[in-house]
Amino acid sequence: MSYFENQLRGYNVVIPILQTLSEDICRDCIGLEGAKIKVSKGLKKLKIDLENSSLSEAQKQEILTAIEHLSDTGEKIYVAEDCCCQKTAGNCKISPACLPLDGAMGLMEQISVPNPIASKVVDVRQACSQNTLASPIKASVKEMKPGEILEVIITPDLKDMFNRFIEQEKYTILEETEK
Repeated sequence: MSYFENQLRGYNVVIPILQTLSEDICRDCIGLEGAKIKVSKGLKKLKIDLENSSLSEAQKQEILTAIEHLSDTGEKIYVAEDCCCQKTAGNCKISPACLPLDGAMGLMEQISVPNPIASKVVDVRQACSQNTLASPIKASVKEMKPGEILEVIITPDLKDMFNRFIEQEKYTILEETEK
């Protein structure tokens, strides 16, 4: 059920963004048309996944109602008949990347992927000072690519030192668990 909830949560954000973009210069943009098509196909796939799922009929009906509502809303996104790339035409004021296609759909992915998986793990349980705690973390962060997540393993007695370090470096804690 959480798969469908996460997907619907993403579409509930992306579709209004695309609607807003359709009221501006993007209505003439091929990027918006592409994003609208991608949303439509995504909702159709979600509907097929729902039909093949093992959820109860009541749960399926509830989700199906939401999918149909989003599909109807998505179909009402206005795209001009003659579309072209507004960046190529010299009219795009958004950014080098096409917001309708890259931005909104990238946002969809961020919203609908529930639990990020750590790309790197650093164990600093042996740290005895701010320096021995910070050095391996900073070294790992330097090696990371955009979108990667660092998991840091600490002991409870290092929590205050770790939190001060995180605040000082302006890092973000996505999730905190105790084992």
